Amino acid sequence: MDINEMFDVFWEAYPKRKDKAKAYRAFKKLNPDEKLLNTILTALEKQKNDVNWVKQKRQFMPYPSTYLNNRRWEDESDAEYCGHDAENKAFGTYL
Repeated sequence: MDINEMFDVFWEAYPKRKDKAKAYRAFKKLNPDEKLLNTILTALEKQKNDVNWVKQKRQFMPYPSTYLNNRRWEDESDAEYCGHDAENKAFGTYL
């Protein structure tokens, strides 16, 4: 798969499609191989449901270029820590 095809896959997977030209430049600069693209897409699937990304009509979801430039696929997802059980365990420990 060439860089243009990989970018198209990323672009279609990203839920906030803004500033495509800037995102393409960031993608080319990153120059991912297929393994990195799969890593990005896997993380993106989890992050799409992150509480901060979905609230207020995706206002806090980064633009695709920001996501790529800041390697946001390496971020921890808040979705992993916002479950009811996790809150009870945290409070149960300290109360």
